[in-house]
Amino acid sequence: MSVLEPAALAFAALLIPLVLLYVLRLRRREQTVSSTLLWRMGVLDREANALWQRLRPNILLLLQALTLLFLVFALTRPYTLAPAALTGRVVVLLDTSLSMAATDAAGGGTRFEQARREVFSLIDQRGAGDEMTIIAVDASPRAVVALTRDRATLRAAAEALSPTPTAANWSVALSLASALATANSHLVLVSDGANPGDLRALATPARFIAVGGGDGNLAIASLALRPTVRGFSALTRVINPGSVEATALLSLRAFSEAGPGALLDAREVRVPAGGSAQWTVNGIDPAVGVVRATIDGVTPASANSLAADDSALALASPATPRRALLLTRGNRFLEQALAVLPNVQTTRALSVPVDGPAFDLIIVDAMPATLPPRSRALILAPVADTAAFTVGGTFSSTKFVSAAQHPTLTDVDWRAVNALDARALAPALWLRPLVEGQGGPLLLAGEPPPGDAGEQAFERLAVLAFDVRRSDFPLQIAFPVWMANTVGWLAPPRAFDLPESLRPGEVAALPVGTVVKDPAGATHRVDARGFAETTLPGLYGYRSGETVGQFVVNVRDPAEADLRPDSTLATTLPAESAQTAAGNPLAQREIWPWLAALALVALMVEWWIYQRGLGGPRRERP
Repeated sequence: MSVLEPAALAFAALLIPLVLLYVLRLRRREQTVSSTLLWRMGVLDREANALWQRLRPNILLLLQALTLLFLVFALTRPYTLAPAALTGRVVVLLDTSLSMAATDAAGGGTRFEQARREVFSLIDQRGAGDEMTIIAVDASPRAVVALTRDRATLRAAAEALSPTPTAANWSVALSLASALATANSHLVLVSDGANPGDLRALATPARFIAVGGGDGNLAIASLALRPTVRGFSALTRVINPGSVEATALLSLRAFSEAGPGALLDAREVRVPAGGSAQWTVNGIDPAVGVVRATIDGVTPASANSLAADDSALALASPATPRRALLLTRGNRFLEQALAVLPNVQTTRALSVPVDGPAFDLIIVDAMPATLPPRSRALILAPVADTAAFTVGGTFSSTKFVSAAQHPTLTDVDWRAVNALDARALAPALWLRPLVEGQGGPLLLAGEPPPGDAGEQAFERLAVLAFDVRRSDFPLQIAFPVWMANTVGWLAPPRAFDLPESLRPGEVAALPVGTVVKDPAGATHRVDARGFAETTLPGLYGYRSGETVGQFVVNVRDPAEADLRPDSTLATTLPAESAQTAAGNPLAQREIWPWLAALALVALMVEWWIYQRGLGGPRRERP
């Protein structure tokens, strides 16, 4: 504790005259009386009053001295250092992502419970005219209460929140906070600092309150079922992002809504720090339908502080594959790229079968081909004219110039791709060049508009102007990514071709009107936007007309499974924003009002004692 006005201590010298008033002899006027019998007390008092008398204990003197001291210390304006209280309009971003459910918070409980206590503290520090907004930050940030002064409303809103099994979308959250803030607003971030994403690029001054701090966690990163000649094989992968090696019991059971289900197999796995462990179980009966993998008995217990990612489900019935026809004389690069794509069944041939099944897409590799009407096709190194383009000569100036935005080029870096030569193409207007080389377009894609001559030939078309075998494209990491993007664009999954596992919050592509039953037993009807109420992990069932099916939602986010706070976060945020829960910015909190109140109390007690005559014989007050 310190004082702002130390010079006011000089007023403590007033104690001297106060004491003197109690030790000075009282001078009284002499008066002759007929008898002193009735004045005995007065005579005794007179005899006791010399010019100076011995100071005797007196409760009135003590209370008067305390009153004076309290007032003197109040005049010095003493203060203590306390966490700075924000005034005006405050926007609080409360992290409700998956990692906030970890049970390694200071004082016990989860990180979210610690964060909520910090928010309660901010609410209690608010002034009567101060406004506060609370934004819950998960995959879909939202303002749970906005611009209110009511503390009860703020506390109720914070109390109603809980961690969700999704990652925090800090980019959207910061945009929402900016929309609600003004020039004089304060931004407060309450988070564990794990998986901060766009938070690293924060440029707005803010206060960062960190919670948690451990890193122990085991998580099931993947659980996949694959059909074999002896049933299904289950491949389970467990990761350990923490700094301590751990052992755990990994169990595989038949899923049952009524209980744990029949045990299929179990084993103890050792997962090194920062590493992973895999386990394969073969010969699973397809009649099982759904299997669940769980992590139990982790040693040491501190190596697993997050339970939400300790289990996963998988369906034993595979999704309907997309059928692809590859017309080639032999291209190992294309065959391998197609073989690793999930739910893609590839048939190799030299021509389109006349009476064969229908294909979702056709890939033509440097050879002439007659395609069925309204094909979805990928043509590489074209050698013959089509309704979409005409083929000219070749050019060798294939150096990259520019690339357009298109789904087929997502996460594809074309700048390092080199080709010996490419076909010169004259495309139709709807066939848009996506990648330009010095000599002409290297990649084109498009959909013919209604009424165009190409509408009868192609529904969708992508064209690569060079032969991948005469380039280093297959050796680049961009090649399998481009193949996956192109196949997905040409033949996107049908409505019932759901992924093997969805993440919480991910949209399930189901037809409009489908009725979905979630793991809690609630039913939902799908609208034109698809089914997005997938926040609960577990098994979902759906019915669309006569079609009945299931899909699973699993918590499988390696980034959120890593509970380690970003050690660079405090230094990358603006200088005035970096702090921890144990080191908040401090402010001077004056306590003179309390001292003044104590002085008033002491004075009232002194007056009461004097009036009751409890301070000694009644006589004139000094």
